[in-house]
Amino acid sequence: MAAPTIDNTEADWQGWEGALVRIQKIQESTVDAIDRIAATRKDVEVVLQKLQPKDKKKETSADSKDDPNKALKDAAKDLQKKLTEMEKRLWVSPDVKGIIDDRSLMSEVDAAGFPVFSTFEPPSATARTYLEQTEAAARKTFADFNRLFAEDVAAFRRKVGEAKIVLLPEQEAISIE
Repeated sequence: MAAPTIDNTEADWQGWEGALVRIQKIQESTVDAIDRIAATRKDVEVVLQKLQPKDKKKETSADSKDDPNKALKDAAKDLQKKLTEMEKRLWVSPDVKGIIDDRSLMSEVDAAGFPVFSTFEPPSATARTYLEQTEAAARKTFADFNRLFAEDVAAFRRKVGEAKIVLLPEQEAISIE
């Protein structure tokens, strides 16, 4: 039960709750995208580690133009840059140092959520406009995010498969027998 000084109608409460749900959906999707980038970045790092020569003598030749994995290494580095650019559009990592002009999607979500979270009043016209602008920004960002994964990440995945790099090789059973 709300405080007796709040005169919201059922429609007011539904409008307020609807705005909360819309903000929450954008926030959850943004967090999912950030997690997906982090997992993909780790996978790319594993691929790069697997491409490192195991023999120190081969290391000098692997850095040369004769490296048979040069194209895959270049593709990995290119993908890492694209993942970093996309991540910056989604949020500012706490690892970033200094004063940052945060124009990320998560910052927009926070700003759009403030007028809704700070009161039990139904969202004002300004708050609704802010939320609509944030949803539009989220749609554009997620379209670009989905394109990155459908095209660039998928292409890298194919190159890794063609290079026959096994991330989880078959293992023999371990026993004491």
